[in-house]
Amino acid sequence: MNFLRFYLLFYVIGWLFFTIPALAQQSKFDSLKKRLLSENARAQIETYLDISEQPIPRDTAILYLNKALENAKKIQFDSIYPIQFALAASYYVKGDLQNAKKEIRKGLKTYEFTKDPPSTLGHINMLLGVFNEALNKVDSAKYYYDKVLTNLKDRKTNRAKDILSTTYTNYANLYLKSGDYKKAIEIYLKADKLSKETGDIKNRIITLNNIAGCFKEINQYDKAIFYFNEALKLAQQTNDAQNIAGINIGLGQIYLLKNEFDKAQTSFLKAEKILKKIGFKNLLSIVYQGLAEVYIHKKDYKKAKFYSDKALKNINELHDDFTKVSVLLTGGLLDKANKQYQKALKKIDQALNIAQKNNYLDLEKKCLKEKIDILKIQKKVKLLPPLYEKYISLKDSILNKEKIKSINDIETKYQTEKKERKIAQQQNIIKAKELETQKAHTRNLLLIMGLLSALLIAFLIWRRYRAEAKAKRIISQQKTVIEELQKELHHRIKNNLNIIDAFVDEIIDDYDSDNELKKKLQELQNRIYSIKEVHTQLYKNADINNIDVKKYIDELANKIAATYKNKNVNIKQQIKDDLKLKGDKSFVVGLIVNEFLTNSFKYAFEKDGEIQVKMSETDDNYILQLSDNGKGLPKNFNIKTIGSYGLRIMLLLSKQLKGTFDLKSRNGVHLTIQFPKA
Repeated sequence: MNFLRFYLLFYVIGWLFFTIPALAQQSKFDSLKKRLLSENARAQIETYLDISEQPIPRDTAILYLNKALENAKKIQFDSIYPIQFALAASYYVKGDLQNAKKEIRKGLKTYEFTKDPPSTLGHINMLLGVFNEALNKVDSAKYYYDKVLTNLKDRKTNRAKDILSTTYTNYANLYLKSGDYKKAIEIYLKADKLSKETGDIKNRIITLNNIAGCFKEINQYDKAIFYFNEALKLAQQTNDAQNIAGINIGLGQIYLLKNEFDKAQTSFLKAEKILKKIGFKNLLSIVYQGLAEVYIHKKDYKKAKFYSDKALKNINELHDDFTKVSVLLTGGLLDKANKQYQKALKKIDQALNIAQKNNYLDLEKKCLKEKIDILKIQKKVKLLPPLYEKYISLKDSILNKEKIKSINDIETKYQTEKKERKIAQQQNIIKAKELETQKAHTRNLLLIMGLLSALLIAFLIWRRYRAEAKAKRIISQQKTVIEELQKELHHRIKNNLNIIDAFVDEIIDDYDSDNELKKKLQELQNRIYSIKEVHTQLYKNADINNIDVKKYIDELANKIAATYKNKNVNIKQQIKDDLKLKGDKSFVVGLIVNEFLTNSFKYAFEKDGEIQVKMSETDDNYILQLSDNGKGLPKNFNIKTIGSYGLRIMLLLSKQLKGTFDLKSRNGVHLTIQFPKA
């Protein structure tokens, strides 16, 4: 079957990152706890750090690290960055990325008390890049990686080189995940060179491991196994449990692709044993998915279901969308094998939506293939044509062969018809020549004169055509340049908005205890996002003037719903797929929708509810309809005196569109805005 190929990316989280020794004994942990009894507060800080590096659950490690922070506060000890880093690393291993990011940001206030402040600041930015990438905030990750490379490129200390090498490795992971394996390997080699200079074995392990991942993705499995084994030797030398487990996962996936299922099972079980001990949930989900696939191949569906259920159980805790797609797809295949087709389709559709959202083309093709197979079994042939069309557009290898054969058949037919036409033309020419020879000399003279006249006219037409073609070519070139400049402008504005969003994110973390301020800042982020999404579409689309309204509103609604995830509110859309809107009007419409959805989430519902977003067009106007089934507006409502900022801004924005504003309260709130296209 071999339907799945993970991108198992190992992120380096840098200098001072603890190693969890695979062979450490319980006696070591016990002796460290006894040592605490005879130490003063300063010495206890070092012991707490040593304890956190033992093979203990990360929750226990976090407990001891917080005790270290308490001691530091008591004795006014400023050099606490190692503790903050160890806390961030522990949260990362747990899969709690938000707290990991929050803890490492605290280092921005303490890094100056370390031996090499510029390098420590680079280390913090590198970690912020890692955590943002793990949260699928790729633009933010690049922003922080670029800061490291810019600020440390000329520093010659070993520590700076260590941080640069880890940053290169993490940057290369972005290209590996996007499928640019050549670029990924080029950057990995830079990282490996720096790691050799400084003796950084940990980064070499991860670099070799990810090079193996590149070879896996281009189907060079033997080379991938070679690099995995080289990385495994180094990991075993340093007793690095986390990477030993990760490399075994990589080997297990390669053996699955080679149909060597016993070897795959052995590798996955080795990884499971280590990961259960250290509690790395993200990687455990990958292991369970791999074991489920092994047992599906072995037709042991009972065991396959056992491991698939374990993977699905923790799916909502996963931050890696690629892993989510893989887990859901495996669950769907298992349901398919058990002839539970509706359950299988539900999981496959979930996987397909996430794959399409993240542009995971390989996984999207595999989801489509499985969905087509199930619909064929169910004999739902009417649903197949659009799926086939999408499948072909993704250049699936099987359908491409059929398509190429079809094209070849058409080409053969075309060439045959072309030869027949040529023969017929030649026969007509022969007949015409025979007829001409029978004409008088006068006819020949007239023909020559006619040809000369035709040549003269053709020459004049050709000269005019050349002049017009040159003018069109110049206009086309100028248009292309202008469009590229416009796209670059939209791209830069989008990046600047990302930077503003990152700054707001930092303010949220700094004022985490002030819930009211935090809510206001999150609402500000949603407004920024509504503007940024317009620029994103305009620089990505071939049409640089118009945006896809349905896609835009869908992205905006998902963003706002994520902000209020404690409420079970369903957002329904009625927008045609082909509805387009000018960029300048899109900003205003997006802000209106943002304010209405935010107000509904905040005030209309206690927990459950429904919001509807409709948009249509006539020959001259657009009609935007927004409604909810919540509490409705207060009695004696007057928009001119009401204190709601959201309602006032919606009224002002509708005036900016030169539109009408009709707000009613009837079984909820209903707002209709009609504005002209011109």
